[in-house]
Amino acid sequence: MPDTGIVTDSVACLHPDQARELDVEVVRTHLYLDGVEVVDTDDLYDRLAAGAEVNTASPSPGEYLEAYRRLAARGKSAVVAAPVSARLSASYEAARLAAQDAPVPVTVLDTKAAAWSQGLVVVHLARHAARGASPDELARVLERVRPDVHLMAALPDLDHLVRTGRIPHLVGKVGSGLHVTLLLELRPEGEIKLASVNRSAESAYARMAARLPDDASGWAVGVLHAGAPEGAARLAELVSRRTGADPPEIIEFPPLVAANTGPGLVGLGWGPAPP
Repeated sequence: MPDTGIVTDSVACLHPDQARELDVEVVRTHLYLDGVEVVDTDDLYDRLAAGAEVNTASPSPGEYLEAYRRLAARGKSAVVAAPVSARLSASYEAARLAAQDAPVPVTVLDTKAAAWSQGLVVVHLARHAARGASPDELARVLERVRPDVHLMAALPDLDHLVRTGRIPHLVGKVGSGLHVTLLLELRPEGEIKLASVNRSAESAYARMAARLPDDASGWAVGVLHAGAPEGAARLAELVSRRTGADPPEIIEFPPLVAANTGPGLVGLGWGPAPP
């Protein structure tokens, strides 16, 4: 029976305790504020508000290679790497390059996911790997699960995107002046697209909750936020009304996501519950 190890990057919303329980190696994606790498992000939003310059860097091939070696040292006979979507980051390419020098065979899969949705895919892979699934079988698990894994997010404040040059200055200023909330969606091809422009955050939250299946039993659901706990609580309430279940877990977006969007982001992820 194969013993396959799993590697992902820190864009996935895996808590360190969860990663240890699943025996998943997490390679860190790097965040720099004013040219200095940040690990402790307790003051992230204060520094962003003060105008800190934001830069990010994907894990290097060397960092992936070290993760492969750690898994091999723990007796893994093969490795599956499941980074953030290849269309959003160079992490996938770094994982692929590192595979060439790995001590065991490595299969690199494009999750076409990010943040919570990426984490859900990784949990599926890890649970099946623990049951003895081979890399080829894990690739089929990904193909089966990924189309039903979704992530949406509402962004009510465009000022940070304007300041960092991620959207044109004029577009951002017009959007901010109209007080609209953008609803973004991670599409099946692994790219983030604009889903709708909403007159308020409340209407964006309602749109997200309405996208959940009529019967959400057997589904994993998560509410996420970047410095917006009140908005997350409101979305969780709407989700609970929609599903008739208890409010879903609320977690924070990874610092890398928060640094790119600024505070205020509130998201919803859903997909098949892992085995």
